[in-house]
Amino acid sequence: ALRLLRDSPEGFLSLSERCDIAQESYRLGTIGQKDFIQVRDTVSLAGLLMRNQSKSQADKYYRIANEQLDSLQSNAAWDYERLFALGKTSMRIGDRNRALRLLMQLVASPDQLLPMDFSCRQLDAESSHYIACLLRAENQTQALDYALRAQQVWTWFLKDQPVDNQGEVMITDFALH
Repeated sequence: ALRLLRDSPEGFLSLSERCDIAQESYRLGTIGQKDFIQVRDTVSLAGLLMRNQSKSQADKYYRIANEQLDSLQSNAAWDYERLFALGKTSMRIGDRNRALRLLMQLVASPDQLLPMDFSCRQLDAESSHYIACLLRAENQTQALDYALRAQQVWTWFLKDQPVDNQGEVMITDFALH
C-alpha cells in the first residue's frame, strides 16, 4: 500500500493526502514487525515525505530506517535490496562513507546477487546515480564514471519496456526508492 501511494499519479489524491494516508498505514502496518519489510516500508514513507517537501519528517523516518537496519540480526542475508536501503538511508542521514561503501558493493555485485531483472537493474542505476552525486560533492573524477554507468543501465532496461501511445515508458514494477 505504501508503494502504491508513493508511485500513484497526481490528481487522484494530492501528495499531502497520500502522505497522511501513508503515515497512518505505516503506523498500523509496522506494529510488532522486526524484519526487512518494516525497513522497506519506512524508507518508502520517507521517500514519499521527501517528495512532499516534508524534509524534516522524511529525515525522521530515514533515521528510524537506519536504526531498524542496525537492529536486524547480523546473520540476515544482505541482498541487493538491503544494500540499497542501507546505502540510501546512510546517505540521507549524512553517513557518506558508509553510503558509498554499501552502494559500491551493490553495483559491484555479481549476477547471483544482482540478477538481470527490472527491479534489480533499477536499483543498480539508482545506486550508480547516488554514488555519482556523493563523489561529485567532493569533486572526484570518478563521479562521471558512475553517472555514465547509471545512464547506461537505465538505457539498457528502458529499451525493453513497453511504451504508451505518447511514447512514454510504461513502468509497472517499482522496487524500493
